[in-house]
Amino acid sequence: SSRLWLQRFGVTLRGRAAPRVATSGGLPAATPTAQTMAATQVAPQDAADGAAPAGTPPIAEKRDTVVRGVKVQELTMWRSMTCSTATSDFDVVDLASPSGCGSVPATPSWAPSRVPHDVVASPTGEPLLLPVSAEFGDTPISVADLPEDTPVLIRVFRFFETRSDGSTRWERELQNVNSGSLLWAPVHMQPKMHSVSGAKYGNWFTVHHIEVLAKHFKSGYFMCEEGACPLAKTFGGTRGVSKLVTGQSLPEGYFWFVTPHRDVEDDPLARLGWRHVGMEGPFDGTAFLKEWKAGGSPTDAPGLQEMMNDFLSIEAVL
Repeated sequence: SSRLWLQRFGVTLRGRAAPRVATSGGLPAATPTAQTMAATQVAPQDAADGAAPAGTPPIAEKRDTVVRGVKVQELTMWRSMTCSTATSDFDVVDLASPSGCGSVPATPSWAPSRVPHDVVASPTGEPLLLPVSAEFGDTPISVADLPEDTPVLIRVFRFFETRSDGSTRWERELQNVNSGSLLWAPVHMQPKMHSVSGAKYGNWFTVHHIEVLAKHFKSGYFMCEEGACPLAKTFGGTRGVSKLVTGQSLPEGYFWFVTPHRDVEDDPLARLGWRHVGMEGPFDGTAFLKEWKAGGSPTDAPGLQEMMNDFLSIEAVL
């Protein structure tokens, strides 16, 4: 699952005490460029007895948190750090500079394909990338500021009617289907937002991590039908959608995406502009909606992201 994938690389979805990224000119000082795609490799290791492996500096502590009345041990990792260049697309860089590594800058850079992001809207409806975990900062990166062929790792939400629908290949691997950004989750579920009754496409959802080339956020969006999408040639997305069925508008917009699939493709990222990385779920959309309302019905990106991360964390262990 994508949760195991995230744990493998030490990404905590509830890392509120993590260090923040220094900013410069409104963007993270470490905003990726073609020259900063190489990153410090981090090799996370689980501490079986709660203690760090010998010689490894701790950057997180185990602690218990009560969420929805359930005591949950937050995700933690003890990490060993080296100064070597990352060799895997899935290496994740750490925000703390290990002592004795003169080649590591005070604020290490990271590649956007190595940190999962939610896609959120700017005031003008343009896509911004907000790290899923506060561990990697809380300042969005503008997709427009990235080189066109930059791969970015994003989190998307896919709704369907029955839990068993999630077992189909197109649902498991997001093939020839439509999905949405973080804000799409409550907008889809809540009556009188996307639809009069709410949950137009079903009460169950999965969470997917996909890698996308930055240039294809500008590519065309097409509707798919039951795992078939003949018109879409590459990944594509809408501009930020803020209009509701009532005629009112959201302060911030959401996005829809299309992920076409061709069985003959041997390099989907290069040929189709996207590739599937992992899936989590299915989750009960009705339960999510209840928690969203109980949490004050947030639609702002930071508030909704925190609420969603709490919900996914607790649902994964129930």
